[in-house]
Amino acid sequence: MKATKLIALAVGASCAAFAAAPPAPQGVITARAFTGIGGTAVANLTNSVKFINNEPDVVTYLPYFEWNATGDIYTAPGNWGDNYGVQIVGYFYPPSDGEYWFYICSDDQSVLYLSTDENPANKKLIAMEPVWNGTRNYEGTDRRNPDNPENCSATFLGTEWPERDPVMGGAKIELKAGKAYYIEALMKEAGGGDNLSVAVADFSGVIPSLPGALIPIPGEYLATIDKSSGPPVFVVQPESQTVNE
Repeated sequence: MKATKLIALAVGASCAAFAAAPPAPQGVITARAFTGIGGTAVANLTNSVKFINNEPDVVTYLPYFEWNATGDIYTAPGNWGDNYGVQIVGYFYPPSDGEYWFYICSDDQSVLYLSTDENPANKKLIAMEPVWNGTRNYEGTDRRNPDNPENCSATFLGTEWPERDPVMGGAKIELKAGKAYYIEALMKEAGGGDNLSVAVADFSGVIPSLPGALIPIPGEYLATIDKSSGPPVFVVQPESQTVNE
């Protein structure tokens, strides 16, 4: 198993406690990897004992919405491993009022949920990668429906979002600036290449992208779901425990 380039916060530890949404973005989002699980379908992950018991093998904080992030948002990552699943979960803070299109890309299958507010209980399926695709290939039609790509929230006909776009057929997602929205992506990898990332377009030019291409959601619009806000810090400096005999 290749080691993540990010900070490995815990191994074999559970992070079941969800925190209330922070008042503002924190610059990171929580990622959990569950290793030693076969299959290519998300159901192989969600039906596994590790996932059901919330026992990830690795917990890390991503600086933008991409698994195994390099730390440079303009540089895509390489492969991480085989026979594992990933959950990326946290909060999205829109930079402006308006309609948003979300994209997910992965290898192998993945799904994307967004809540109508900060409550995870209100999450709705808004997009999916049905089979697999190359890293950050958000707009390609290979292994996707060319008329209604499932990986885009605006064209995914199987959306659970309460409002539909009458033209595109998928979700019409209108969000409020600065409000926290729970967001969750799940991916299952078997063998070969692997990737998972989520991008968003807000039609105002506020969220950056490469010329002619989308990039993963930057950390400035994200926050972690955990009670901690990232790598551990000392609130009170540790004191010496040395005593004289």
